[in-house]
Amino acid sequence: MFGDSPPDRVRLFRFIPLFLISALAGTIILILTPGYFWDDWVWLHQDPQARIRVGLELGVWWAGYVSNFVLGSANPVLLMRIVAWTGWVITAICFAFVTYRKCILSKLDATFLCCLIVASHVAPVRFLVSVGMYNVYIASFWLGAALYVSSVRHSARRALALIFFFFSFYLNSLILLYGLFFALLFVEYLDFSSAKSNGAGALSFKDVSEVGARLREKISHFRFSSVEGGRPRPTASEVFQGLKTRVASLKFRDGITRLWSSGLSFARQNIFFAVLPVLFIITTKLIGLVFAAISSDGNRIYASYNAIQNQNILKSVSRAIRFSFRYLVDYFSIIFSSTPPKMIVPFLALTLLACFIALWRQPRDAHIPPIIRPILIGVLLIATAVYPYLLVNKAPSVFDFYDARNILPAIPGICLLIIGLVSIIRALIRLLAPNLEGWIHGVIISGLLSLCLATQFILGTDLTKDWIRQMAFGEMVQEHKQEFDAYSTFLLIDNARGYRSGGRNILNYEYTGQLAEIFNDRKHFGIELDEYDSWDAPVPLVIDPVYRKRYNIADYDTSGAQLLIEINMTKEYPEITDIFDILKRYWLGKSVTGEAGKYFSFRINERALEANRELPKLRKIADQLEDYYQRHGSYPSAYFDVPSAIGQSSKRPVVGLSRDRWTYVNRIPSVSPDGTCPVGTTAVTASRLGAPDFQEAAAAEALRGGGVKTDEARPGERSCVIERTCLGRYCEYLYITNGSDYKLVLHRPTDMTYARQAFEKRIDPVRLGYGYWSAGAVGW
Repeated sequence: MFGDSPPDRVRLFRFIPLFLISALAGTIILILTPGYFWDDWVWLHQDPQARIRVGLELGVWWAGYVSNFVLGSANPVLLMRIVAWTGWVITAICFAFVTYRKCILSKLDATFLCCLIVASHVAPVRFLVSVGMYNVYIASFWLGAALYVSSVRHSARRALALIFFFFSFYLNSLILLYGLFFALLFVEYLDFSSAKSNGAGALSFKDVSEVGARLREKISHFRFSSVEGGRPRPTASEVFQGLKTRVASLKFRDGITRLWSSGLSFARQNIFFAVLPVLFIITTKLIGLVFAAISSDGNRIYASYNAIQNQNILKSVSRAIRFSFRYLVDYFSIIFSSTPPKMIVPFLALTLLACFIALWRQPRDAHIPPIIRPILIGVLLIATAVYPYLLVNKAPSVFDFYDARNILPAIPGICLLIIGLVSIIRALIRLLAPNLEGWIHGVIISGLLSLCLATQFILGTDLTKDWIRQMAFGEMVQEHKQEFDAYSTFLLIDNARGYRSGGRNILNYEYTGQLAEIFNDRKHFGIELDEYDSWDAPVPLVIDPVYRKRYNIADYDTSGAQLLIEINMTKEYPEITDIFDILKRYWLGKSVTGEAGKYFSFRINERALEANRELPKLRKIADQLEDYYQRHGSYPSAYFDVPSAIGQSSKRPVVGLSRDRWTYVNRIPSVSPDGTCPVGTTAVTASRLGAPDFQEAAAAEALRGGGVKTDEARPGERSCVIERTCLGRYCEYLYITNGSDYKLVLHRPTDMTYARQAFEKRIDPVRLGYGYWSAGAVGW
């Protein structure tokens, strides 16, 4: 699978301009974008000891100390942007070196591969403060691989490789990639040991590659001789004869014996590398056990974060292979969906010029570029890198701003696959127009790089506009800080969709982090209205003390007042020149306050909360119902009195069951002699005792103003529902009783999400509403 590096004579210094353009032209704006995003806001406001605790929870004992160092620096954002960029550049260089050293690519193609990786536009999330370490882990992995292949017998380099590999395992998905790397090395070792023990005629992977190389030379009309180990390169017929002889003499048992002995020999030579993943797992587990022993809460937040969700391991393998090709398509889809053609032109001019400088008078490579190996190994790398995420149900998505971080280990494999596909085109060009091969190849590479750089640049401007939106929101809240301090929950209706990087959803802890920074406390909670209203039950984030402390809402009052803030775009929109001007002024230390405000407008209103008003009233009514039960031995009948109604309700009053025509009148009435409900109420008939069957048709008829007769309802098994107007929506009170139990609820309120968080015990488990009930009526 691997092999020895070919004797290329490419002058690498000429590629320096192309490399610098690839590494900086698109990413510079991402590096210089200020501000925090996503998880950054969570860790920003943790105290130093809390950050150390989080590291222990994750089994990364040193993470808290590194976080404290970074966040204690003069500019944490710029520091981590540079660290992330440096890590990614190291990844590109080391991975390209490994592909060249192991004869997967020629030196020229490996150089182009390096440029393509650093220019990759996928997953700009890798430059965020909270994700920057992903780049460091991946760089550590490929640095270890480069040290290993650079000199297998050099003990110092092997020791360094061990250290870098161990460190990279903190991104757990790289452990499987480590297994693939050594599996390919073992295949190479089998090839070497087979040739050493059986001579030139042995069946080996090198023989197969010799045949492929010879056939490619025939097709391209290039015949040349070279010396390998002091002997002439065998002809195709000689190689085929060797294969035929070896296959004829090969015995299955001998093959198994030789495989076993070769495996033992390879394991002995790499014993420390073999036990390294086991040592890492034991170390992290021990740290986790120690933390669980000394912590009263244990690892409650991350205990199941990487739990395997998909038990069908073989199915995930096939999915991983299919995803390899899907991610290749997505790699280019994001370019054409994000980048206007006019943005590609300047980058294409730059890369074409750099390629012209790099390829001018370069010695021509007589070798046909490898095709099968880069494609095969590229697919294996992608599948292996995404497979762990499929197992834990976190499949990477190139188009998702957050989940794209999981594709980072696979990006080198995607780029290798692209280079392999380009090699196919290059082989066809060599066949059809050999004199133009180098230049057409350069144009193709320039086109690929310009597409990536232009998209990277556009995504960088999107992130800057996202920061501008953040800045405008923060300035508005700061301006009204005193008035807003009385509100606990800030509900955002963000209509400024053009200012979200990658169309991302802004999660609650990002708004909350901004509020914590402005108010310098932990009692304000920010969240988008759609997300808040989608909560169907109390969420751990707002009811669990551990979560509340972690996500900066330790002092948050769930029953506090709520503020609605609507963010809208104005007619002005920042152009690229405006973005550069704002960034220039920011990094020169000049004030940019007020610059963002002209792009946005805000509408602010207090949200009406029915539960705070209605539950105290319902509590008083429930107390009177209990008092009625103590005096009469049963709850009052489920009937209702209005001024025109008939019945004997005045004899058994329950005062306070509402005030006017929209709510209750003064009392719960007794049974009406004619078995009808008064106008403005709806009859409800029980199909069996304790299990009311609500008649929707009857309710609709009652809304049209007519009384509805019950269908032979027996006293004690019927109810009357009182209708009212509720903030522009139809909602109702329900009072249900069978004499020995009752339920009294406000049905269909507009603030159910708020009530679930603030008054969990008062939520009706059967219907959309809240109120009070006796023990026997819980399930009504």
